[in-house]
Amino acid sequence: RKNRFFQIEPVVISIAFVDFNSLTVLLGDADENGAVTPSDALMILQNSVGKIEFTAKQYYACNVDFVGEVTMADALMVLQMSAGVIDGF
Repeated sequence: RKNRFFQIEPVVISIAFVDFNSLTVLLGDADENGAVTPSDALMILQNSVGKIEFTAKQYYACNVDFVGEVTMADALMVLQMSAGVIDGF
């Protein structure tokens, strides 16, 4: 979108690694196996309905939309990432 004062560009963050207390965190990797897979999306769905609890590290890694809590929207984004539909969070 263009504004007469400045131009607004959409930003996409590619796969991101974040230092979490000196541990590497791969965004979207709920099971912490080093890859974003459909099983990560399943774990996020399970967490969002209270079936399983995440550690603080898992919670941080799975809030891929960076909005509020870990929700089904995060699970959808992780599933899309694992299927190659989107390139990053």
